[in-house]
Amino acid sequence: MSESQAFQMLSLVSAMCRETGTPLDSLYPGLEGIIMDRQSSISSTCAQCGKGDGGDESSETLKPCDGACKMVSYCSPACQQAHRPVHQKACMKRVTEMQEEEQLFEQITEDTLFKQPPLLEDCPICMLPMPAKGSGSRQQLCCGKVICSGCIHAFKSRITKKEHDVCPFCRAPPPNESKLMKVLTKRMKKGDAESYHLVGCYYQDGKYGLPTDRAKAVELWRKAAKLGCVEAYNNIGNSCMYGMGVERDERKGKLYIQLAAIGGNSVARYNLGQSAECGGKLYNPTPSDVERALALKHWQIAVKCGCSRSLQKIQQWYKWGHVAKQDFETALRSRQEYLSEIRSVQRDEAAAIGDHYKYY
Repeated sequence: MSESQAFQMLSLVSAMCRETGTPLDSLYPGLEGIIMDRQSSISSTCAQCGKGDGGDESSETLKPCDGACKMVSYCSPACQQAHRPVHQKACMKRVTEMQEEEQLFEQITEDTLFKQPPLLEDCPICMLPMPAKGSGSRQQLCCGKVICSGCIHAFKSRITKKEHDVCPFCRAPPPNESKLMKVLTKRMKKGDAESYHLVGCYYQDGKYGLPTDRAKAVELWRKAAKLGCVEAYNNIGNSCMYGMGVERDERKGKLYIQLAAIGGNSVARYNLGQSAECGGKLYNPTPSDVERALALKHWQIAVKCGCSRSLQKIQQWYKWGHVAKQDFETALRSRQEYLSEIRSVQRDEAAAIGDHYKYY
């Protein structure tokens, strides 16, 4: 395992601990410090000559790129000038991205952040809102459509074994591994947001013959987000929070996660509640009343979007006396309203078969 791969694994452990509220140092003492030290060393050498910034008299003092891209550093103006032909294109691209990001972040206000988002888009077959739970739907690689578990089960129960893998929507078989990337590339050229997002995930995990490349994954997620993929915002946010594929920037990471939450991503909304409870820290055993109120606000919105974990947190707080009975009752009613919107006989029949079909 290479050093970069090992660091990615450490960063993912840190991300999981943040999501669950587990103190990282209680599991792996000193790990957070290792991650921070590794991130701080990324630009500790001159991009042209490779000299380091050791902080003593014999070392060169590095200065960031004048183009404000924050991607590289140089030990002298001469090195920056010599490296300009190599770096200029990437620098201009990054500065443009930063300007677009700031324009995007200007849309985040208290009103937009706490406005209840609509439910997910309808299943193209039964026309009911899509469940928030991952196992409640599945994206078809042949046509790119996302189909609910109820429609998938109903279709498979009516066809022969030979047609078992046929898509319920377009009736085409799924592409094999050798053809998958060709199919996705074709859809990406047509501006399909989900295809950009999916290929980005493949680069993240190194699947289907693609190399593990977090930077490429983030680049594709940015394109997916521009085309309307809300989940891509959440992925970019997590990458910024932990410096995976991009420079570590917790402020920017949180703003991207807020954009995902505004768009209706229940995972992002739940994590905003977790962050509010912890006061922006990795772990906070005694949140203040203000922090609890903000976390509750996020979780109430998440419950209406179908997030069962948020309901469990509110229930837990009610047992501990941290929230009023009225707040818990509001969450329960929101949960019932959500279920009444997405429930169907077909989906219930599918869920009874196994966990891979459960939708709430």
